[in-house]
Amino acid sequence: TKSVGFEDLLDTLPRDGCHYICLQYGDVSREKEIARERKFPISFIAGIDFKKDLDGWLSVTALCDEVMSVSTALVHFAAAIGKPVRLMLTNYQTPFVWALDQGRSYVYPSVTIYRQHGEESITSLIRRASDKLGANP
Repeated sequence: TKSVGFEDLLDTLPRDGCHYICLQYGDVSREKEIARERKFPISFIAGIDFKKDLDGWLSVTALCDEVMSVSTALVHFAAAIGKPVRLMLTNYQTPFVWALDQGRSYVYPSVTIYRQHGEESITSLIRRASDKLGANP
């Protein structure tokens, strides 16, 4: 319930003016292969185990212009350093810390919450959350 399919992201995220950094922890070999096959503009960071090296994970996060994620520890770390975050919440994901509304988070002012509406597709949610990515150089 905390994930959005990698293929859905690649099929939906804008490519113009954007280069993505994968901040997913764990085995991302499948994602690397899919991104390579689709020539998607994304980098995977080698040599840092994001699950064990929080300093390294946060350092890479700090280099990003903004973060787009589902509700994971990454959102809390990125928001704690003031990084703009676009948080996507599916209908199955409603942690109390994000309250019930859409828009700015009460807990972290740099987080904007995008909630899935009723029967809205995941790709529509991704499209809304990624609107104007890469528009501000």
